[in-house]
Amino acid sequence: YKEVNKAYDAIHEAERGASKAAEAYSTAKKALKEARDAEAKAAQSASEKVAKESASDSAGTEARSVADEVDAAKGGGGEAAEAAAKCNSFPTGVQVLMADGSAKSIEDVKDGDVVMATDPQTGETRPKTVTTTITTPDDKDFTDLTLTDEASPRGPPAKLTSTYHHPYWSETRHQWTDAGELTTGEQLRQPDGTTLTVTATRTYPYAVTTHNLTVDDFHTYYVLAGATPVLVHNCNTTVYRVQTDHPDSQRLSVDGDGGVSINGDGMLHLNMSGNIAHTEQFRGSGGQIVAFDVPSSYVAQVRSAAIDQRRPPGMSRRQWNISSSGRPQIDDPGKGPDLYGIPSEMFSGLLGAIIPGSGRVL
Repeated sequence: YKEVNKAYDAIHEAERGASKAAEAYSTAKKALKEARDAEAKAAQSASEKVAKESASDSAGTEARSVADEVDAAKGGGGEAAEAAAKCNSFPTGVQVLMADGSAKSIEDVKDGDVVMATDPQTGETRPKTVTTTITTPDDKDFTDLTLTDEASPRGPPAKLTSTYHHPYWSETRHQWTDAGELTTGEQLRQPDGTTLTVTATRTYPYAVTTHNLTVDDFHTYYVLAGATPVLVHNCNTTVYRVQTDHPDSQRLSVDGDGGVSINGDGMLHLNMSGNIAHTEQFRGSGGQIVAFDVPSSYVAQVRSAAIDQRRPPGMSRRQWNISSSGRPQIDDPGKGPDLYGIPSEMFSGLLGAIIPGSGRVL
């Protein structure tokens, strides 16, 4: 019996050992699971933190980028006015080609006069009306161009003086180019499509009164180098808005001196293409068109900051709210270019960009 009891004791001891081992295994397994769960939770928390920080950084970067664009347009009044001044343009005595073939000193050209103009992209040349004349008393940077006519290359060269920043149509580059950026050998356009060649340039400081014109539709005109017309840009773009007699439509007012004011604070829809045709479509029998001029550089700022009216696919509502806040909206892109809704945040910059006295009702 003693041996049997010893055997039972050994069995019970083994069972207790096995039970403890099983308990230890269970405890270890549970601890391992808890450790893995904690690790996963920590990883998820870290991932969420990184994602949140990344989203915050991305949103901040996007917001700063958008803010830079919008600030340029909001504050464009001062910059645009400075750009407009740089374009004021030809000293007293420079001759302008009129629609009837005669020439008139630029300081004597008046609102309503008709000059010869060309759209260099299409080649269309036709009479266009002067809508505004601009005088600047203290331009300081000038460029002299020496030009020869390809039709008579042995003839005496002609000289033409303008401000450094006044744009000429370069047939060589097929783009508008500031006088001070033209180089020897470049060709400039005449009314019949033939060219003048730049043979020399000289840039220098000088203080003198200058004159510029705003010309309807094409925004171009011709000045004479000697007896030969040269195509130049007027630097400004005419902005149009159609208004009815309904009070809600009367967003723009023009005073007796051509000053423009804005009524209300909702989105202001404008045609900044310089082409009245789109606005004419909506004029109707009782509508009127209000027009004013801004530097083309201001239109470029609006164009750069503009965003579509609708949230694009794939963009979150949060991103859209950040991107669209205070920005101009693109109106009717299928109808034509440069049709924008201007938010109230940009009204100050817009008013500052308007050429003084250029407001008119058509």
